[in-house]
Amino acid sequence: MSQVNLLPPEVRQKAKVRNQAILVGIAGAALIGFVIALSLLQGFALRSVESDLNAQVAINAGLESQVADLQPYQDLALQLEAQQAIVDSAMAYEVSWSSQLRDLQLVLPDDMAISTFGGTVTANTVTPPIPPTGGGPAIIGSINMAGSSVGSLRLARWLSRLEEVKGWGNPWMATATREAEGEVWTFTTAIDLFENAATTRGQVPAP
Repeated sequence: MSQVNLLPPEVRQKAKVRNQAILVGIAGAALIGFVIALSLLQGFALRSVESDLNAQVAINAGLESQVADLQPYQDLALQLEAQQAIVDSAMAYEVSWSSQLRDLQLVLPDDMAISTFGGTVTANTVTPPIPPTGGGPAIIGSINMAGSSVGSLRLARWLSRLEEVKGWGNPWMATATREAEGEVWTFTTAIDLFENAATTRGQVPAP
């Protein structure tokens, strides 16, 4: 059975336009609702980010306050380090001459006498010690002595005994003169001072 629409064309056209308007209105309302929902979600996200940012700013402020409180201690540590460097430089290759005299007394024979004793340390943080030619510790200074001995044989033994002292080496007899009468000899002796003759605080680490 066929159906016949008896409505005039103008009425049908108005109804069609009305239906389209309703559909457009519904679509527009849905779009507006979506935009509003999206805006709300972005607002929530933005407030969350702002809250995290404020919390981080508070943490940073606390850390900056702690750093400011600890800064004086850091300055003191830097000053102490600088002063320690000055002390280390001043004490580099320090030699205890009282210890050197004690060591001399231990190796000095009974029939020998020392009339003069002097030493110098030439090495420092600016002028490094003289490196050894055949290995071993470097030379940081020297000792010079003068004295007298009974008999010339004792002089040779004296040189060998000097090498028994820690930090001493390369001894040589600069002069040896026999007195006009008797077996008394006067002599001058020189010794190299090695870096292991330095005191504990005078020891300089190898570069």
